[in-house]
Amino acid sequence: MTDYLLVIALGAIALGAVAFPFLAGTDRYDDPAELDADIARYREALDAGTVCARCRHANAPDARFCGDCGRALDE
Repeated sequence: MTDYLLVIALGAIALGAVAFPFLAGTDRYDDPAELDADIARYREALDAGTVCARCRHANAPDARFCGDCGRALDE
């Protein structure tokens, strides 16, 4: 009986893992221009050295602290 319940539980977990992307909606960007703008912002932060080492947030080129987690960017 315990083995039967374990198989059912594992099956439910597997089904949930497979169905999650379809049910959650994986489209972060509705417009390709939004994606291009986000990529450009991240590249600008990489060039300026203002990508946070802790959370990887792309900050403005003149930022001294991370806008997401608050860490000092010069550390």
